[in-house]
Amino acid sequence: MKQVNYVERNSLMQRDSTRSIEDLPVDTWLTGDLKIIIFEENHSEFGCDACALYPAFVNGKKAFHVIRNWDAAHGYCAEGVEEELISFSQGVKLLVRLGAYEWIFKN
Repeated sequence: MKQVNYVERNSLMQRDSTRSIEDLPVDTWLTGDLKIIIFEENHSEFGCDACALYPAFVNGKKAFHVIRNWDAAHGYCAEGVEEELISFSQGVKLLVRLGAYEWIFKN
């Protein structure tokens, strides 16, 4: 099992339709440095989100930290990073949807 180091954070990166904007201040939380899975979502003719899922702790409870980095399609120039904290159960549902739950949590 790999060791995970945690960093204290108190903001989340945001973006509008074309670029990154000012970070959103939130209550202090911890994010791990071990990327659990990389995936894509929100595909359109304009591009897609290249995403990464990290372990997190929010108010002392297990959670997940999702980072979405917009990858613009050829000919488009929008960019930006968006972060979101999701509950542990939402993260497990995401892993199941991506077909990664059994691979990550194997015995």
